[in-house]
Amino acid sequence: MQIHISKPQDTATDHLHRITAGLANKRPLLAALGKQLEIDLRKHFLARDTEGNKRGFPSKHFWRNQVAKHTALTSITDTAATVTISSPELIHKIQGGVISPKRAKALAIPISPQAYKAGSPSLFPKPLTMVIRPGKPPLLVETGIIGKSKAWILHYILLKSVRHAPDPRALPAPGPLYQSLFARAKAHLSRIMQ
Repeated sequence: MQIHISKPQDTATDHLHRITAGLANKRPLLAALGKQLEIDLRKHFLARDTEGNKRGFPSKHFWRNQVAKHTALTSITDTAATVTISSPELIHKIQGGVISPKRAKALAIPISPQAYKAGSPSLFPKPLTMVIRPGKPPLLVETGIIGKSKAWILHYILLKSVRHAPDPRALPAPGPLYQSLFARAKAHLSRIMQ
């Protein structure tokens, strides 16, 4: 009887070299994490867009047009991935602050759906009349006749400035973001380990 002992075949070394090479190049992992962050941020902003505005006026889709559309993965290096939100309006949402008129003496705050849709009084489709009220902010109104009486339809209130509070929901909560990024990293590392 003869017993042959052969040298065991080394299958682990090549596999370990592939894993080591996959872990050494961090750029694919950072690209995956950057893309996931872009997706998660856009998803948050688009969800905010479906909420409408506080007054129930027709939506101008601020979160979609001014924020989500300006959110993108802009850079991937060996050490970082950068997601840029190029929306100055978002900074105001995050920090809050005072808005003052830049081209006029007062801010025209819309108080009707028609005024909100038009935006500026200069773009309002009908003539407006200013109503001065002692000790109170002026109004811009549309005048007309209802039945046999003169009527005013209020469209704008004129203010020297407006203070906005910070919006605590302007950016997504960190917890779910971290979980999403961790899951993406785990999936990426699992592909390398196979």
